[in-house]
Amino acid sequence: MPAHVQCVTDSQRVRTERMLDSNRRQLIQQGKLKQGSLYKTTSQTFDWPLQQAPGFNYYNYYGISNYVDLDSTYPNHVLDWNCGARSYDLPNGYNHAGTDIFIWPFNWNMMLNNQVRIIAAAPGIIIGKSDGNPDHDCGLNDSTDWNAVYIQHNDGTVAWYGHMKSGTPTIKTIGDTVALGEYLGQVGSSGSSTGPHLHFEVHDINNKVRDPFNGPCNQLPSLWNIQKPYYESAVNTLMTHFAAPGFATCPLLDTINASDTFTQGSVIYFATYYHDQLAGQVSNYTVYRPDSSVYQSWSFSDTAAWYAASYWYWYWTFPAVEQSGKWTFQVQYHGSTYTHNFYLLPPTGVSNTLQQGNQEYAIYPNPARKSITIQVPYNAVNKRLQLTIYDVSAKKLLEKDYFFATDKEKIPLNLCAGIYFMQFIDTDGSRYIQKLVID
Repeated sequence: MPAHVQCVTDSQRVRTERMLDSNRRQLIQQGKLKQGSLYKTTSQTFDWPLQQAPGFNYYNYYGISNYVDLDSTYPNHVLDWNCGARSYDLPNGYNHAGTDIFIWPFNWNMMLNNQVRIIAAAPGIIIGKSDGNPDHDCGLNDSTDWNAVYIQHNDGTVAWYGHMKSGTPTIKTIGDTVALGEYLGQVGSSGSSTGPHLHFEVHDINNKVRDPFNGPCNQLPSLWNIQKPYYESAVNTLMTHFAAPGFATCPLLDTINASDTFTQGSVIYFATYYHDQLAGQVSNYTVYRPDSSVYQSWSFSDTAAWYAASYWYWYWTFPAVEQSGKWTFQVQYHGSTYTHNFYLLPPTGVSNTLQQGNQEYAIYPNPARKSITIQVPYNAVNKRLQLTIYDVSAKKLLEKDYFFATDKEKIPLNLCAGIYFMQFIDTDGSRYIQKLVID
C-alpha cells in the first residue's frame, strides 16, 4: 500500500485553503453560493467516492491505508475512529486529515488504464479545481501540488478529492454543479504521493476537518450513507498467470504476466489478491475441470494480524493430456465465493509468453457480431498471417491465411453467439491468442 507520507504538506494546505476562500467569495458575489448563515443545519451524507470503470471486472479494486488521525499530539500519537492506529502523525500542528483509499492490485497499471474513477460522493458545487501537476513523483514534494476537485454541499461542508491523475479531472469549472455519482476524475498519484490513491477529506461549515466515520473514538454521527466496516476482509480479484506476477517500485508498472488461455502442458499460476486479510481467516481453493471434476483443492490461512493488501499464489504444471475447454478457479473466503474462468487448449506449439506478449494485436469490436477489425503490429504489415479460431471446447473451427496490406483489416464472421479464441501465427513463428465474444 502507499507509504506514509504527508498527503498534503503544510504549505500546500495553506495555499489550498486560501484558494478556496478566494473562490467562495467570488461565487457568493456571483450568486452561485450562499452566505454561511443560510446553509441548512442538517449534515450532508456521502456515498462511496470511487467506482470501477466500465470494462474492468475486479470483485473489489481498493483498500484503505489511512483514516483521519484524531490525536493532535506529535510525535507517536495516532488514533483513528475505531481507536486503532491506521493513520500517521504529522508535525507542525496538523493531523492526517483524510481517508486514503488506494487501488489494488497492480496500482500503477490500473492508473495507466484509467481503471478506477473518482465520483461525487454527494451533489454540490465545484469551488476549486487543479490539474496539470505531475503524477509520478513518488514522494514528499512540497513544491508540486496535486490535481484535485473541491465540492461544497448544501449544508456548507466541503469534500476534497485529491491526487487525481493529470489530465483527467472533470471538464466542469468552478461554479458548476455536480450530481451524486458524477465523474470527477481518475485515481492518480499527483502531488505528495507514493502510489495511486484517493485522499478524501471532509471539512465542516467552519472549515474544521470532519472524520466521516463513526466509532468508539469518534462519537459524531457517521457521514456515510452506508459506512464500511473497519476491516472489510474481501478478495479483490483472482487471476491465472503464466509466470509469477512481479511488483515494481514506484512509479514503474508491475509485470502482471496474466493470461486466461493456456495450452496443455503449461505451468499455470493461481493467484488471489485480498484487502484487509486477517490472521486465521481460511481460504479454500479449488480448480475445476470443464466437467466439474476437481483438479486440485487446498486451504490456507496466515498468522499475520492484518494485511491492508496481500496476495498469494500456487502453481502446477498441467499434464500434456488434460480436458480442453473452460476451467474454473474458485476461492471461498470470509463467507463469499469468488470464481475466475480460464481456458485450456490442445498443444499447438503456442508459448504462454507469446499469448500475453505483443499488445499491438487487437480485435474490435469485442463483443462482435458479423465482422471484426484486426489490428496488427507494423512489422506484420504486408505479411500473410495464419488465423485459427477455436470454440471453448478447443475444437478448431477455422484455419485461414490473411494478407494484411495495412495494420488494420476488416474480416467477416459467420459464428453463432458464444465465446471463441483467435490465434494469430506470424511468419516468424510468434503466436498470440485473444478471446472473442460473439453476441
